[in-house]
Amino acid sequence: MIPIASKLLSDRRRRMAAGFLAGVMALTTFFGYTAYAYGEKTVTVVINGKKRTVDTNEDTVKGLLVKELHLSVDAHHDKIRPGLDAKLDDHMTVVWDPAHRVVIDHDGTKRTEWTTADTVGELVGKQLVPHDVVKPGESAAITDGMVIRIQDGIQVTVTDGTRPAKTVWTVAMKPEAFLKKQGIAWDENDRIETTGAGSMLKDGAAVKVIRVEHKTVKETEPIAYKVEKRKDASLPKGQTRLIQAGREGEAVATYDVTIENGKEVKKELVRREVKRPSQNEILAVGTQPSGTAKVLTMRSSAYTADCKGCGGVTTTGINLKRHPGMKVIAVDPQIIPLGTRVYVEGYGYAIAADTGGGIHGHRIDVFFPSESQAVAWGLRTVQVKILD
Repeated sequence: MIPIASKLLSDRRRRMAAGFLAGVMALTTFFGYTAYAYGEKTVTVVINGKKRTVDTNEDTVKGLLVKELHLSVDAHHDKIRPGLDAKLDDHMTVVWDPAHRVVIDHDGTKRTEWTTADTVGELVGKQLVPHDVVKPGESAAITDGMVIRIQDGIQVTVTDGTRPAKTVWTVAMKPEAFLKKQGIAWDENDRIETTGAGSMLKDGAAVKVIRVEHKTVKETEPIAYKVEKRKDASLPKGQTRLIQAGREGEAVATYDVTIENGKEVKKELVRREVKRPSQNEILAVGTQPSGTAKVLTMRSSAYTADCKGCGGVTTTGINLKRHPGMKVIAVDPQIIPLGTRVYVEGYGYAIAADTGGGIHGHRIDVFFPSESQAVAWGLRTVQVKILD
């Protein structure tokens, strides 16, 4: 064969071979695609309540979720229906509810739970009893890492000052926070007392608000006088003579008074200011030995300071209105010296401390605190024993 003819034949063969190869490849692609399309399934996937339709050639639920949809599936905690190993069928519905990790803090006791619940109420609602408090609320949606706090309801009795006590439902908290929640205010002087509780309230605890007031009060007070005794050798032993009558002084005392719930509980003296000093009573006390007591027969009448216009102060300065219980007689100092102690028959022991316009010689006037007693005494003869 001539060279040109040989070359033409070779080109033709190559074209024929290429065409055959292309045909074979087209057939292979066609049959492969047909086989792939033949195994495809249409599946409905529900994730967190939302539906989507997926065309897939995966054979199992796990293949669909993990390989096809690239989802991070937790086989131990997620809720998957049907199971991960279930075979996929055309028009099947696959439901995947991913679990959330939450922390439940129940009055300080914490635990971790995995849940597919949608809301807080769905997860813990059955654990709650009336008056329990859950935060966030029962309608809150569950999220991953959420902390759910449950506080048991407790009963606490609260008393505000003098108001009647009342029992309310609450949860464990500090007494101060509880009072604020109840709308009860207090100041730095008031005191909060709790029973049946430590730093936190417990069921059956009682909280009292003691209302404390401080008042400054001033009171006028008497200053008692002292009795000063002086020895007197000119007087018989055992005999006394009034030299100077005692007189009470006067002071103004300032007190800080503490009042709790309307009642005085403490009274502290802040200062005392003397307005008028007291005057000591001075008595002369006889030291001279004496013989037998002298007895006089005398005529006696009676008088009182309890009458209109009566001064009530004796010649020696004794205020009979202030000291109505004293036994005093009015005498003639020439017969019985002032300051002499005597015993009057029917009257008792007394002191000669007064004089009178009609009292002369062997005549005395005995003192009574009331007019009726003086009238009842009348006029009588008595024996008067001189004691000193």
